[in-house]
Amino acid sequence: MNEFSKKLMLLGLGLASFTEEKSKQIFSELIERGEKYSDSESKIADFIKSADRSTQEFEKKLEELLKDIISRLNLATKDDIDELRKDIEVLKNRG
Repeated sequence: MNEFSKKLMLLGLGLASFTEEKSKQIFSELIERGEKYSDSESKIADFIKSADRSTQEFEKKLEELLKDIISRLNLATKDDIDELRKDIEVLKNRG
């Protein structure tokens, strides 16, 4: 086997070895990144759930606050107005 053929064969073996090592390295790195993404995705989902709960709690407290303000200002509520409408209809029908 001449020197050039020998070097060409060794080059091929070295390339195959190098490709295998790099493939394993890249494969491991991709798995690691996937795991990090999976953890991040879980954290994002938890954050969204937490934000949703906070929003619901805020809306509930705001509703309670507004009801309290309306009550203190002695303003008519929708239910009060609906009740008055019913009373007016009853009075109209007696009429």
